[in-house]
Amino acid sequence: MVTEKVRAIATALQKISYQKIELAEILGSRKLTNDEKDEFYCASIKDQFALIFETCPEIRPQELYLAIQMEEIYSSENIYYTGQEVNHPPTEEEIQAHYIKSDRPSRFREKFNEIFNLQI
Repeated sequence: MVTEKVRAIATALQKISYQKIELAEILGSRKLTNDEKDEFYCASIKDQFALIFETCPEIRPQELYLAIQMEEIYSSENIYYTGQEVNHPPTEEEIQAHYIKSDRPSRFREKFNEIFNLQI
């Protein structure tokens, strides 16, 4: 179960990550590749990791991992591409299915296993 506090932290982490990606694109005067975006996304979260667990020791890494993944599933990007695929405003089930079909869960696991040191 993901608490509201952890969900709020995950939302803030995603916003920070997207801001860093946007800044990198502006500074570099080009769009980043998906791999580069993933690197910035992970680095941004890793930068905040110690702070989160030092100030909130009650938060379990598994809970934050799940909350961040839920943020990714319901991100505007995933919803947009799901809508493109289904040609209508996507349902929650279609959004989840698109995320799974796009191989994002395994990429997510690869990205975050090192940060969270989880065996998932």
